Amino acid sequence: MDNYQDIKKVLQTKIHRIERYMNYKDINKFIEKRNRIKNELDIDLTGNNFKFDYIHYDENNENITNKLIQESNNNNNSGNITTKTVFVCQMDDTEPLNLNVIHSFKPKNIEFVGSYIVSNYSTIFKPKLSSLSSSSSFFSSSFSSSSSKSTSLYKNSNRIKSIAIGNNLLQFHHLKDIDSSLPNLVSLHIPLPFQSLFRAINDSVDNYDITDDSCLLNETNQPISRTKLINHWCNMIKSLLNCKSLKNLTIDSYCCDSCGNYHEFFNNLDKAKDDPISNGIKSLLSSNTLYYLNLYEVHFITNIEDTFSPLINTKELNNNNNNNNNNNNNNNNNNNNNNNNNNNNNNNNNNNNNSNNNNNDKEVDNSSIKVFTLENNSDSQYHSENDLSFNHYYNIIEYLLSNVNNIRISNLNLKLEFSEQLKSKLIILIFNTLIKQQSDCDDIIRLNSNLYSIGLIIDEEDFEKVFNYIKLLSLYQKLNSRPIVKEFFITIKFKNKRFAFQEIYNLNQRIYNEFYKTNKNNDRIIITIK
Repeated sequence: MDNYQDIKKVLQTKIHRIERYMNYKDINKFIEKRNRIKNELDIDLTGNNFKFDYIHYDENNENITNKLIQESNNNNNSGNITTKTVFVCQMDDTEPLNLNVIHSFKPKNIEFVGSYIVSNYSTIFKPKLSSLSSSSSFFSSSFSSSSSKSTSLYKNSNRIKSIAIGNNLLQFHHLKDIDSSLPNLVSLHIPLPFQSLFRAINDSVDNYDITDDSCLLNETNQPISRTKLINHWCNMIKSLLNCKSLKNLTIDSYCCDSCGNYHEFFNNLDKAKDDPISNGIKSLLSSNTLYYLNLYEVHFITNIEDTFSPLINTKELNNNNNNNNNNNNNNNNNNNNNNNNNNNNNNNNNNNNNSNNNNNDKEVDNSSIKVFTLENNSDSQYHSENDLSFNHYYNIIEYLLSNVNNIRISNLNLKLEFSEQLKSKLIILIFNTLIKQQSDCDDIIRLNSNLYSIGLIIDEEDFEKVFNYIKLLSLYQKLNSRPIVKEFFITIKFKNKRFAFQEIYNLNQRIYNEFYKTNKNNDRIIITIK
């Protein structure tokens, strides 16, 4: 690779990633020739990806990485080298990465891929105050602990738009200053130790012994007070709410023991306390800046109706109640014309109630969430008829769809995978509730649901049941009225993926012939499958 075109071709195919198959000699050559093709190199690198691959780590990767880091540092002042995405791949038998290194590449997106790693991510979420002394010999020769570089890291953090952490443990206190340290963050995926928090909330001993909890990282390896752990959670929620640029948030209930003691948490769930967790989730649901919220394996909520009430337009519900109250009051006034004082008192009480209702409306009227997702893992063999996590999802869905005519969100995604018996129960719940809500609504004008679509994941053999339910739901749609849900977005898990494309084509033809052609409503339900 001695000529200009060869090097340019290498860059355009993203061979500058740290991959197992890379050749150190080739990388060294393109670095040495960088000055000769400076302008073209800047253009090619901008918007590309960089990968720290610890999974295929060897001495060769160390040399390549150090070369690229040094090259990046030499040109940081001119701002020439920027990367779109930095991937960090790490296995549990490798050293923790000095995460300060990542900021030197000035990424827009950071994605962590690993296998149940316990790492200190505070340097990512608060680079301004992070020490640059290396926690790994891997990068010790490339960085100093100068305050000027600390400032540089902080400035570079302004470029970060998204952070996704998968199969890695993140502590609540790592996020307590995210609103100030990452002012332009738009998307965030965070796995959090909910099991540890739930245990601490319900532990009668103030000092929570983390030595028995491998899901909870404490840098000092000393017991942490339950009060302190709860405060960490509350401070994190406050910081997330203050991060006004954040639009897309996924919260993942993480357990590096694969929830070995999972069911112990739920045996006495009706007696358990969950106020800090419920209040925190409710605050996020009430956010006036978030647009997407995904709750993955979050089952630690006992008061479903109160926690998820921000997703329901309580103002409309209160108005309906007030109208009923006013009608009753008018009847009372007509029947009690001689008792003016009592009528005045009743009217004053009604006015006070209306004021209280209006105040309550203001608390949740600013909720901006439009896309809400419930998701669980696909280990359906661990779920049974009495599984409390299933009942948790069941109760949330029942509450939301029972109030579908006053729901705030536009899209409800149910990425839930259970055993065949439990999936059948969910399908029956979803469509029977929708059919009831649509048939009970006598006034077409009142049928004013904001819910545009429901997303479902089903197996191939479940399509027949779902399709029949959608056809039944459309029969309850009054002529010239809008459907209670405009679109069903269905993801089908085909047994033979080789023929998935043909199967989808066949199903679409069937939907057209059996549903669209026979539906007389102009505003009909849309069925989208993939």
